[in-house]
This record gives sequence, C-alpha cells and structure tokens, in this order.
Amino acid sequence: MAFAVAAGRSTRVEGTELSLVGPVAAVTFLACLAARRRGTAVLGGVVLLVGGVSAATNLVLGAAPALALAFGAAHAVHGLVAALVHEALRRGRHGGAPPPLADRRALHEPADLTALVASALAGSAASALVGPVYLAAAGGAPLLATAGEWVLRNVASTVVLAGAVLALGDRRRARRAGPRRAAGRAGDRGGGRPGAPLPRAGRAELVLLQVGAWSVYALVYVVLAEVPVSYATLPLSLLLALRSSPAHAAGHSVVAGVVVVLGTLAGHGPFAMLEPGLRVVVAQGFVVVAASAAMALALYRCQRDELLEGIARAQAAADDRADLLRRGFEDAPAGMALVDLAPPSAPSTPGAPGPTLRVANAAFGAFLGVPPGALAGTPVDRLPAEHEGPGACALDAVAADAERATCEHVTDRGRRGRLDVTRITPRHSRPYLLVSVEDVTAQRRLEAALRHRADHDELTGLPGRDVLTARLRRALERGGSADVGVLFVDLDGFKAVNDTAGHAAGDELLRVVATRLAAAVRPDDVVARFGGDEFAVLCHDVGSPAALVAVGARVVRALEEPVVLADGAHAVGASVGACAASGAVPGLGAEEVLRRADAAMYAAKRAGRGRVRLDGAGDLPPPRRSAEGAVAHRA
Repeated sequence: MAFAVAAGRSTRVEGTELSLVGPVAAVTFLACLAARRRGTAVLGGVVLLVGGVSAATNLVLGAAPALALAFGAAHAVHGLVAALVHEALRRGRHGGAPPPLADRRALHEPADLTALVASALAGSAASALVGPVYLAAAGGAPLLATAGEWVLRNVASTVVLAGAVLALGDRRRARRAGPRRAAGRAGDRGGGRPGAPLPRAGRAELVLLQVGAWSVYALVYVVLAEVPVSYATLPLSLLLALRSSPAHAAGHSVVAGVVVVLGTLAGHGPFAMLEPGLRVVVAQGFVVVAASAAMALALYRCQRDELLEGIARAQAAADDRADLLRRGFEDAPAGMALVDLAPPSAPSTPGAPGPTLRVANAAFGAFLGVPPGALAGTPVDRLPAEHEGPGACALDAVAADAERATCEHVTDRGRRGRLDVTRITPRHSRPYLLVSVEDVTAQRRLEAALRHRADHDELTGLPGRDVLTARLRRALERGGSADVGVLFVDLDGFKAVNDTAGHAAGDELLRVVATRLAAAVRPDDVVARFGGDEFAVLCHDVGSPAALVAVGARVVRALEEPVVLADGAHAVGASVGACAASGAVPGLGAEEVLRRADAAMYAAKRAGRGRVRLDGAGDLPPPRRSAEGAVAHRA
C-alpha cells in the first residue's frame, strides 16, 4: 500500500498535487474486494487500514497533514465503494446469490471486465467527493477539471492494474489453458474450418509479439517527441490480445501503460505537445481505452473458444450416443425398424404412399425373411406379413394418431410376430414410428399344444367333454337346432378286458375304438371321449331323428367286430343313446341334450345292449349278437 502511494506521488505533474497514475486506487480496491468475502467487520478494518496507510505515507512524503488525511479518506472510499459495487454486480449475474469464491476475484468473461470498469467508475466518482473537493476548497483548484482528472486517473489505474491482478490470479483459467492450447493447435491443423477456435500464439511467438509491441510503444512514447502517432500502437495491443490469453493481454497493458506514463512525464511521445493538465488527461484516457479494448478482445476470444469447445464436446458426446444407439439398434436381438409416416415430398397429398420403412435391423429382416438392406423404402402394406387377430393393426392405429399399439403379424412363411408400435414426434422433424417385433412362433406353437393337451384326451387324441359341450352350445345358439344331434356311446364288456388283459391292453383297445368311431361317423361329425369307456358324437345337419339313429347304428356295427390285440381278440360292443335337438323342445340347452342322450344310452343297456336308443322312442336296430355272447355291464 505504501509503495503504491509512493509510486503515485512520484508521477505528479509539476504545479499540481494530482499524479499521472494512481496505483493506490487499484490496491485499495483489491484489498477491499478480498476482505468483502470475509465479512463486514474485516472489510471495515481493511478500509481503516488502507486509509491510514495512505494518509501516513502521503504525510511522510511531504504532503500537508490535512491533504494527507483527505487523500487517505478518498482512497479508503474508493476501495470500499468499488468493492461493494463489484460484489453487487457479480451477485446480480448469479441471481442475487453470492458468486462462488473462485469467481469473486476472477476475470475470465467480458461481463467481468464490465463489472470491473463499472466498479472503478463508481469508486472513483465517490472518492472524487473527498479528494478533489478538498483540493478545490483548500487550494482553489477548479473542481470539475480536478474531479475529471481524478476520476480518469483512478479508473485507468484500477482497470489496468487490478485487471492484470485479477486475470493473472484466475486459477480456473490457468487450469483450462492446456486444453485450450490443444484445441487451438487442432484448429491450426484444421485449416481454418468454420467454427474452429482461433489459433493461439506459441510461446516463442508470444514473446516476439510482446517484445515487438513494447518496442513500438517505447519508440512512440519515449524516443519520438511530439509526433502524433499514438494510434499506431493500438493495433499491436489488439493483435496480441487476439493471439493470447486475458492474462497476457492484461500484463501487456500494464507494461504499455508504464511506458506511456514514463514517456509522457519525460516530455516525449505524441502527448508532449499538449499542456501539462491536458497531457495528463489524454495519456490516462489512452491507457484506459487501449487496456480495455485489449482485455475485452482477449476475453471475448476466450469466451468464443470456450463456446466452440463446448459445442465440440457436445457434438462428440452426441456422436457417441448416436453411435451407441445405432449399434444397439442394429445388434438388438428383437427386430426393430423405423417407419416414415409419409414421404417428405408429399406428406399430405391425397393418394400419396402410406407409411414407408426407413431402416430395419438384421433381426427384423430375419423375421420377414428379407435382407434388411432391401427393406429400406418399402411401403408397409407391401411387407411379406399380414395382421392377424382381433382389433386394428397396430401400424394403422398409431399412424392414425394413437401413441402406442400392439398386434400380431404372420409372415408368408408362417412365422408369427408380436408388433409393438410407438409414435415418435421429434421437435424439429416429421413424426415417425418405432416398430419392434418379437418372434412368437415357438410360443404360439407351444400355447396351441398346451391348449390341445388341455382340450383333448391324451390317450386317444380325441376332444374332451368341454370341447364337445362348447361346440354343441354354439350349434344350438346359431339356431336350426332340429339338424343337431348327440350320440352317447358306452362300451359293453370293457371292464372284462381291463380285468383279464390288464390296463395296457384296455388302453390299446380304447385307441382302436376311437379310430373305429371316427371312421364310422360322417366327416363333419365330432367324436369326443368323456372319460373311461364313454364317448360322444356331435352330429351336424342330421336332418331328422331317424338319420341320427342311422349314424348310431353304424357306430354299433363298427364296434361289433372283435378287437385284436397282442394277447388275442377281445369282443366288445356299444350301447348308444341318441338325442336330437328337436324344435319341438323349446329352450333345449347343451347340458340337457347330453343328459337325455346319456339317459337314452342307459335305456339301451337295459334293453339288451348292442343297440341304439332314441330319447323318447324305441331302439333301433335290435341286437345282432346273443345276450349270452355279450359281456356284462359297462365299466
């Protein structure tokens, strides 16, 4: 602090108490800014300390006590106000919350430079109410001119010196310097591709740029005198800022400002032709403009590079995700395809092609039996698969604005697949369908086999009681019940076969009986096994009860022939009960028809077996074997 005060007083212009530079303004601002984040008490202590050190140093260096106190108070006010304004501006950028500690004293965005300039202006204006006011009151100095010079000097010193300290202390920027240089080198190799980061100067080139710029500054402001070519140095500062980091631009601005100050004090440079007071103002104004422009350009360039790097990283991440999705799509075990709802040329033209396959994976092509590459561009209605089952096709349902639907398709080779179709509506493109297909051929075959096993007799392969009852019920519900009849068949003598030859022989005999029954009835009749040695036949379109009895008579004759098994021939017969679902019996249900047929069968047995008994009538034909040759009661 004392050194800053001494350095400033050493640049006083002859005949005035104002110095050409005011490094103490930058020091007090940085000290208060550092103390601000530690609390109000620490900040108050630092304000008193910087004010006291400034006053004491000015007093030691020959300033009058009152002037020393005024300058000490002005410097303390400058630091306090500038730090508070800087903190408020940074809070505003973070939604009113305190900025992260790492960002409070950082200079790595253009907005940070704006905050620095604004806080420097605020602090300088506030301190002008103390220092210049005292000079005007005590020494008769013109207030407005003195205040203007005061503000310009403090702003220049704060922006240049504090900006350099903040830029050099930005550790986060330093940690990112390596990746940025790598990106810059990649941009150099990229041949200036659009959107690439601007090339950064290498270490040797940067040294040459710095030395060259400082040499030109020394030539213009130290060697030459009264030659108005100050504009010649500004492009060099901007070029260096464009090829380097904000820290280098800030450091260059400090050195350039020192050269301008020393040359102007020595009476050299383009400002030497001006009056001393005006010379100070113009020199300070040039330093502010040159430093602000250089640091702003460097900060904007770094922000642009960071944005481009972020875009490149986002693009790389998007490419990785797209590649992962593509591989997952292509290698998925389930068939997957994308379907365009309409071609882009005529999405809503009447008669235009419907949904068209855009791309399909290998599993989808394998399900259809078509190479996946050959499917691209194929209209959905030309695929070798058709919708099957109840309800609408899932593709049609989702194409008609449903979000998701499922159905089953069957290919021309008989393979079955469950389609799951989902509508995808991207934000910036046409909607399309995501189709997944699961091959359920084996599952459906297994389900059919299980249903067959559940509905059919395992021994004979004939349908069971539930199947015949359900079919009889449907036949009765359709009407025309006079054409439907049921034969209830019970074997005569089966128990004796089981008892003498064993159950294996009995099972074989039942299989033979089932075959004979199927051969004896008409092709459209349904033969079912009800259990044990009981069978039933559902006869469609019998026409009359007599025709039904005729079918039963063929069954009796077919089972009269002995059954030859491995252990010998076995004679069995059949007693048949018949019931025609006649229109004369209104409301006749399936269970009632079966009950009557069963009762008629028992009547046939009681009448001597080996015959047909019609419900409510006599039997036909009479037994063709003697009662003595028949085996006793059914099992």
